[in-house]
Amino acid sequence: TVASNTGSPKLSDVPFAFVAADEATSTLEPELLIPICKGSLQVLCVGDPARSPLVHSDAARALGLHTHTLSRLQSKGAVVHKLVHQHRMHDAIVHYPSITWYGSAVKGVDEQQKNLQESVLPGGQPFTYSRVQLPIPAAVSMLHVESFDEKCGFSRFNYLEAKAVISLVRYLCLNGCRLSDIGIVTPFVAQVKCLKCLAGMVYPEKEIETLNLGTMGDLKGKDCDILVVSLVRTQPPLVSTAPHHFLGNEDWFKVCLTRPRRSLFVVGHLP
Repeated sequence: TVASNTGSPKLSDVPFAFVAADEATSTLEPELLIPICKGSLQVLCVGDPARSPLVHSDAARALGLHTHTLSRLQSKGAVVHKLVHQHRMHDAIVHYPSITWYGSAVKGVDEQQKNLQESVLPGGQPFTYSRVQLPIPAAVSMLHVESFDEKCGFSRFNYLEAKAVISLVRYLCLNGCRLSDIGIVTPFVAQVKCLKCLAGMVYPEKEIETLNLGTMGDLKGKDCDILVVSLVRTQPPLVSTAPHHFLGNEDWFKVCLTRPRRSLFVVGHLP
């Protein structure tokens, strides 16, 4: 359940001797303290140490609310077990996150081993990397679209870029990929609506439901073989790019760069 739900009156008499907190680095510390304070004898926090909770208030950040529980426990001497061998992503995709946020500690496995059907994970479990075969060899691709973004309420969209994204999806599907293999993520809700509208002109509604399309919040915790990132913006934003704003928040890019298994496409007005 969500950490804050453990404070429900229905659970007032229920102790939690063992607390296992998933996504502990994305949960606000006061929320996680609710189950921990209910008689816990053991606490297991699982999460990405390079991530942090999204805190909008500058005053709250100044008081340390953006510090996650895992970091706090580690500073107090708690034992931390690091998983540094990943068997999920293409080596070319994991390379940048590894050197940028994890001190080159995260290691991939040999690409040839990933393509072997008989390869197994430690413990003898069958290894499934990705059976998707792309029409291009590159695992990471950047696509420039000469376009402009427009305001839509408090959000923004880029019609020409959205058309390019759907064209890319069609190209991939015509060359053996399925919609369910593909994910599309963008920072703007208006762009999500624009993409869904354009996709509806090409694919039936039932097929579109298999496409992982949304903002970062919709993609958290999900993996996909191919991820297409639509950046939308064509000019420097006039709004604040403080760390708590998604345009200046590394957390958004961490999610984008760690979700795809086989290939990553970044579509935008690139310099």
